[in-house]
Formats: sequence, C-alpha cells, structure tokens
Amino acid sequence: HFQRIPRADWKARIWAAKQSGLNTIETPVFWNMIEARPGSYNFKEDNDIRHFIELIAEAGMHCILRPGPYIGAGWDLGGLPAWVLNIPDLEVRQPNQPFLEAVGKYFNALAKQTKDLQASTTGGGPIILVQNESQWTCDEPLLATKYLGELGRYLREAGFTVPKINSNNLWAGVEGDIDAWPGEGEMFAIMRQLGAVRPEQPKIIIDYGTKQAPRFGAAPEEPIDAFQLQRQLAEIIVGGGQFNIGNFASGTSYGF
Repeated sequence: HFQRIPRADWKARIWAAKQSGLNTIETPVFWNMIEARPGSYNFKEDNDIRHFIELIAEAGMHCILRPGPYIGAGWDLGGLPAWVLNIPDLEVRQPNQPFLEAVGKYFNALAKQTKDLQASTTGGGPIILVQNESQWTCDEPLLATKYLGELGRYLREAGFTVPKINSNNLWAGVEGDIDAWPGEGEMFAIMRQLGAVRPEQPKIIIDYGTKQAPRFGAAPEEPIDAFQLQRQLAEIIVGGGQFNIGNFASGTSYGF
C-alpha cells in the first residue's frame, strides 16, 4: 500500500519483496488522498503512483493496480473522499449517476498518470491487471451488472486495457472480469472448487491474508505458523493457481 509507506522507503520495500522471491506488487490507490478536494488531483510526494510503478518496473517486477473507487483495506471510508457525501442525491457504491460521474473523473485523472505503464501498451509496462472495486458482496446480479459493469466501462474508457479482476468472494461479477478469491482455509479444496465453478478463468487468490493488521494499543497477534503458511501457498500452486499475499508491507495508517 504505497500511500501508507513514505516515498523514501518505496524502493527498499519493493526490492525486499523481490529478494523474497515474489514477482508482482499489488497496491490500492486511496482516492481520498488523490482528490482531497473536488477536481484538485494530487499525484505528488507520497501520492506519486507513477513513480511507485516505475520503481516496480526498475526492479523487474509486475504490478496489479487497484484504483477502487472503494478499496477497503481498513482505510477511512474505504478510500472514498468524504466530500462525495455532500453531493445531492448521491448514493455510494451504487449505479448512481452523481457517484459514477465523480468516479469517472477520478479514473480519468489516474489513467493519465499510469495508462502508458500497462503491459498492453506499445513496448509493454509493469501493470498486468487492474481491479474493479473491492469486496462488493451484494447478492443482486442486476445491481452488480449496473454498478460493476459501469465501473468496468469507465475503466476502459479512461484507458485501462489490461485484464480486469475483482475480489468479491464470487458473490458478484460481470462479463469481462476475472473472478478472484480472497483466500483462507484449506486452499487445495478451494482451488478445486474454483476450477469447478470458474473453469474458463485463471485461478487467482488475490488477497491471501496471513493475519489481521496490527492496531495501535492492542496486543499483537501470534505469528502465523511458518510451515502452515508454506503449505497453504504450496496448495494454491499445486492447485494450478496464483497467490497474492496481503500484505507483504502494510505501512502505517495515521489519523483518528
């Protein structure tokens, strides 16, 4: 999560991941830090997503980009800027025109910074996947088509051309998205299930969590057993899948 880590530490964190044997960096983008005020976009200093992705390329790694608009991740309002709540007749995370218009402008601003860094561009770049929303687990297919489908269209119109994935626990998806699974429990059985319900898609465990993020003032959790972690990651690979560890470097959430 690049905006949770000081810019001066980005390169060291990326290289630590590479030296650990990983080949891809996944990061969300916190919209509320990019557009703290309507129409004013800040891609400087700790918000410089382009520089972060260029460092990923410099390390010879790939990138999975999560523009949101909602990214969860224990971040205030899931990354949505608070000012959207003041827009008349707006409903967040719904096929609501005032909300979608605000999201579309943000996607366009973000794409100007990053779209030429995609693997699908001439010469290729590090961005191989872009995630459509996050944790949208409403069991209403029609609503999913209207909302997630519109977000996908906005991403494409903004200039994101690499494959789209989601992370909705298979609750909701739309045509053109790769349905990814967050990842927990007996992974070999889950890989078999993914192969059965999504036989035409790659098996991606998009957010394999090792433990809860630490909280200020709370006792730290017991470390996960290293052999158990190794076994579950191996089960994903043996099951024909790919894993994304959440998180290799979490950074710090300041505020509150």
